[in-house]
Amino acid sequence: MLRGQFCFLPVLGLLLSSILPLYAQTGAAVQAAVAPIATAKSVYLGSGGGGCPAFSQFSFTDDGNRAYDSFRAALLRWNKLRLAASPAQADLDAEITLKCPVPPPGSTGKMIGLAQTIDSRVRLELRIWDVKTRLPVWTLTEFIAPALLQRNRDRNFDRAMRHLVSRFEALNEGQSDPGF
Repeated sequence: MLRGQFCFLPVLGLLLSSILPLYAQTGAAVQAAVAPIATAKSVYLGSGGGGCPAFSQFSFTDDGNRAYDSFRAALLRWNKLRLAASPAQADLDAEITLKCPVPPPGSTGKMIGLAQTIDSRVRLELRIWDVKTRLPVWTLTEFIAPALLQRNRDRNFDRAMRHLVSRFEALNEGQSDPGF
């Protein structure tokens, strides 16, 4: 018993020493990554598609375009960034996607339970690229809480969208991502 604990401690130390520097990336590196977002005056918003299977425990009202339409409406209400007609006319290229669980390979495709999925968390993803360099600048992910009733799924979607929009607005105002 004691021998197993001594073997575990070095492994834990090695693991922490490799993970902790990732959390320490603040300051200049984060500000350099946020700079293209903070200085942007216009954005091209594209739809990454997505959507959940109809009549499943993951579906939302107006599933096909809801993520794009909701984020676009939020940008128009915010009125700080101009929506560009093409990426060539914009400072940022953003893509909003609704991602849903996928059945594991070889399954019948039925979504019987969350344990049977590879990625069982429904989420909104906003990917942001710098138009000039075509390099990815930032990715924001917001998970949508599960619910059994349609109206509760829709409320959870709206709540996740509001949080995603506020995180994007914080980045555009030069703040680092507040995260969760």
